[in-house]
Amino acid sequence: MAITTDGKIPYVGFKALVRMFTDDDAPHALYTAYGTGTTAVTYYDYRMENESKRELADAITRSSYYLILSTTFVIVTETITPSEVGVFTAAYGGKMVFHAVISAGNRVELTADVDQFKAYVQIEVNQG
Repeated sequence: MAITTDGKIPYVGFKALVRMFTDDDAPHALYTAYGTGTTAVTYYDYRMENESKRELADAITRSSYYLILSTTFVIVTETITPSEVGVFTAAYGGKMVFHAVISAGNRVELTADVDQFKAYVQIEVNQG
């Protein structure tokens, strides 16, 4: 099942994204996180509302105006219903470069030791 939702690039993430698009020599590790927060995303977000788990992105594709990240999370300790997704520049802390809340009708409960949560995030940077 694929779920599509819109998110935002918070102000703290713009500088990090500019470096990713303009400096090929800089390290560009990105981490995807999921959580259970439900507060609407704003331009001023710097962290997720209720982060549950963060992993290094499995794959990153970059072009001149977008990034696509793919990250697989194994649900191992609890049953959870992810409701927010974020992208960060570090395994802990770091700058948040993307944040999205999954609408209530698209949330799916995941069972420990049974399910995986695969997050595909496309961050498109364009003028407008």
